[in-house]
Amino acid sequence: MSTRERRVTLALKWHYLDNLSVEEIQDRFEDEGVGSYAKSTIRGYLNEEPKEEVIEQIEQKHADVRLQIAEREERLYQRARNAESQAVEDQPIVRVVPKTETVSNDRETPMSWPAWEIVEPGDDDWPEWATERDVIIRFVDNEQTRVLPGEEYPLRAIDGSPKYTKELAGLER
Repeated sequence: MSTRERRVTLALKWHYLDNLSVEEIQDRFEDEGVGSYAKSTIRGYLNEEPKEEVIEQIEQKHADVRLQIAEREERLYQRARNAESQAVEDQPIVRVVPKTETVSNDRETPMSWPAWEIVEPGDDDWPEWATERDVIIRFVDNEQTRVLPGEEYPLRAIDGSPKYTKELAGLER
């Protein structure tokens, strides 16, 4: 390859692959020690028919760019589909409620059980872990209530506090 062909190849590569202007190609020729050439000479180089290897490099770069764009669009599409599917997934809403048992219907008389009452949010007995949708109770000291057969009553833990369980309160989309 002659030095002129080399300059033409470099000018075409820099123009088509690096998107350099005539002035920038002129500067690069000087920076890389190729030589100092007039803008009209460089424009002449750019008007010449590029060599096959330059065309292949340009086509390869364009193909790479198109592939990157396609991959990016695919990632965006997948992210959008994922967000869409998550947006329509039902999320269970769980709340805490007192664990209960039912007085046996075989029983002929009401059962005596410690009285209880519902605790409202903001009350001193409202636990830190509770949310507004939870049903919190407290047993009333020294009071008993009568629970009829077939009725539910809240269970107590060994320490006398209410036992709780979780229940599904609904679905959130």
